[in-house]
Amino acid sequence: IGNEFRLSASQVSWVITVYVIVYAVGSVIYGKLADQFRLKDLITVGLVLFAAGSLLGFVASAYWMIIVGRLLQSAGASVIPATSMIIPIRYFSPETRGRALGITGTGLALGMALGPICAGFVTSVASWRYLFLLSVLATFTLPFYRKYLDNERGQANQADFLGGAMLTATIAAVLLSVSEGSWGLLTAGIVLLGCFVRHIHRVQNPFVHPGLFKNRSYIIGVAASFIAYGLSFSATFLLPQLLTQINGLSPLYVGFVMFPGALAATLFSRFGGRLADMK
Repeated sequence: IGNEFRLSASQVSWVITVYVIVYAVGSVIYGKLADQFRLKDLITVGLVLFAAGSLLGFVASAYWMIIVGRLLQSAGASVIPATSMIIPIRYFSPETRGRALGITGTGLALGMALGPICAGFVTSVASWRYLFLLSVLATFTLPFYRKYLDNERGQANQADFLGGAMLTATIAAVLLSVSEGSWGLLTAGIVLLGCFVRHIHRVQNPFVHPGLFKNRSYIIGVAASFIAYGLSFSATFLLPQLLTQINGLSPLYVGFVMFPGALAATLFSRFGGRLADMK
């Protein structure tokens, strides 16, 4: 993508960054919506949005079209982390929830393990565009979700969409300030953060509940997750560039190099789930 549209590393990184921003905030929004709508309906909307973004990326003739396609993909795909947490809570007893979540983590990790290999193979024999087309296959899982999920809803609460929008704008401004080297954007991000903090202390059902940050164990857990995911996504972005530009590997071999790490995550996810049930 970078070569075709003559982009710098910081510019092309937005293919991943814009996805992660919407993915993070969208997963919380879907969690809120699950209190008002059926899970099967939310998953249907999410996968249709994901397919629409994939098709737009496939036919993109300009870089902005890829970014819009990634936005749509992420707006749809963020339904998965939300429902993957809600489903074990609704359908499994507390004694077996850890194992259920571990199996979910295994599926996610297995996808990360196979993804780079599939992507490397596709880009070796065809074009990066077909990776977008391949993503449309996710819609074929819809009949199974529609069949096996019931019609249960949670307890309806008013969703704080304004808070979600403010948090999204804050993250986007800070990240843009880094990639563009703009102090103005950084200042805007800090101001937006202050407005967001003030907002969540004033509304009845805030997007992020302030009381969470009084829990020391929770803060440590979030910080550890932040560091782990930061390193994980950094490696996901930088390793392929290192292996292709410095080591001269083809995309297919890059996928094989990245496979063992993701495979290890697959194996340890189920072990972590069982350990959670025991402890």
